[in-house]
Amino acid sequence: MSSVIRDFYKGKCVLLTGGTGFFGKMIIGKLLSCCVVKKIYLVVRSKKGQTPKERVEKLLEDPVFKKLIEKQEKQLLKNKLYAFEGDLSKKQLGLTEDNLKIINAEVNLVFHCGAFLNMDAKLYDAVITNVRGTAEMIKIVKAIQNLQAFILISTAYSQCKKKNIEERLYKSPIDPELLISMAEQLDGDFLNKLSTT
Repeated sequence: MSSVIRDFYKGKCVLLTGGTGFFGKMIIGKLLSCCVVKKIYLVVRSKKGQTPKERVEKLLEDPVFKKLIEKQEKQLLKNKLYAFEGDLSKKQLGLTEDNLKIINAEVNLVFHCGAFLNMDAKLYDAVITNVRGTAEMIKIVKAIQNLQAFILISTAYSQCKKKNIEERLYKSPIDPELLISMAEQLDGDFLNKLSTT
């Protein structure tokens, strides 16, 4: 059955951050079940002794993918998922030059939903991962040759002082570039103390 959405995604290469998280798994599941995407590149960091590739393989064992695996061969799904070692807290998201070349040449769609979600996070960690990480992703996205869409998924908590949150861009109370510069130049403990005063 054809649809405008399915036709749009057909044969596309997708880059996704946050793919091992709740929302990222939902996106992967939807892309693999409803759309005939060519590839999904996942930016994944090593964690608890597991490589990014091992984490992506384990990802398909999640109950979210159970029905999908019953309908399709697991190996076919695995063949569409590629893990790039990366980290949102690093410059260029910790991606290698070879990874960046592949992204620039092949990717059509980017979903950036990776973030540091700990609500008790220290300001330094949140700024470096969430603010600078997004700025680094934007730099990467600007170099993509055949980009058709960049989707940023953020948390409602970024506007936590508002009673109602509209679907629009809000002016930041501080210049993001200044905030990133402060995080990079000031001692992390000093920056964290500033946020509690």
